[in-house]
Amino acid sequence: MRRQSVWMAVAAAGCALLVQAGETLPGGGYRETFEAEDARAAFKLPPHARWVQVEGRGYVLEVVNPQRPGRAPGTVAVTAPFDLRPYAGKRVIWQADIRQEDVSVPPDRWNGVKCMLSFETPATGKHWPQVACPTGSSDWSRRTGWFEVPEDIGDALLNIGLQDSTGTVWVDNLTLTLDPRQRIKHPPPMRDPPLVSAGHDGIDRLRGAMIRQTYDPEALKTLAAWNANLIRYQMTRNWNAVGDVNRDKADFMQWIDRSLATLDKILVDCEKLGILVCIDLHTPPGGRYEDKSMRMFFEPEYADFFIEVWRHIARRYVGHPMVWAYDLINEPCQNRPSPEGCDNYWTL
Repeated sequence: MRRQSVWMAVAAAGCALLVQAGETLPGGGYRETFEAEDARAAFKLPPHARWVQVEGRGYVLEVVNPQRPGRAPGTVAVTAPFDLRPYAGKRVIWQADIRQEDVSVPPDRWNGVKCMLSFETPATGKHWPQVACPTGSSDWSRRTGWFEVPEDIGDALLNIGLQDSTGTVWVDNLTLTLDPRQRIKHPPPMRDPPLVSAGHDGIDRLRGAMIRQTYDPEALKTLAAWNANLIRYQMTRNWNAVGDVNRDKADFMQWIDRSLATLDKILVDCEKLGILVCIDLHTPPGGRYEDKSMRMFFEPEYADFFIEVWRHIARRYVGHPMVWAYDLINEPCQNRPSPEGCDNYWTL
């Protein structure tokens, strides 16, 4: 409740006017770089907020929440109405270039640097989608959030500033774009549907378990005794690790070959026991960034290597009677748009 009341109170004080005079993006979307005088004039700036010119960027919005001895940080905010109606029912990506200096840690994790949209609808209640920003100091970084705009969206509010944190923040290049990962609207479920095919003649239902590279033949026999007919073979290491892990392509391919050598043994036993195999690549080539996004959606070198890895696997097992399916990558994670020239996870 406190989040909403603070920002609504600021809006009621008349801090800004309608801001969406920015550039319309191809394919639907909005960008504001604050270069147009009309765009800057739409913001009525409170104390401690101003426009500054930065080399290589032009105008950016600067908001300062100074330390006040003996007082809580409070809020310094620039707000303006924001029209989300063109995006009703759509999943959108909300981004901004943000630089910050000496931002203190707020009492609540959702406060601090604010580059946020807030709104309330009758059907879905209150929402505060925002880009995630750390505390402390950082140079210009592209910050990203994403959310679904409710079908019954009405008025929304753009909020830029600092809440319950002292420090300085600079904001530039706001964009709202359609997420390529739009939610698929499925028809209502069929009443008394027919059995789903398992993909193989003579098998009505698939049942089984996941296993990793540590292979226990006796466990496989136990699964067979329990009438299992499918396993998912997970090739995984350094699960969910971020940073420099899994970036060495030669080392990664050697690890793949060791995993496939184990799989060869498993397939021999699976053929005897009548158990099918789904080959699952659980660890992405190139690893992950700090936000968990997989590097192969942002660096063509690893996208190409991902394809090379799967060609290597597919050539080895093409036509094998016990290979039922290929799980190309477990839980693909992409928390921001791919740069130009790179495939996102749907395309790759």
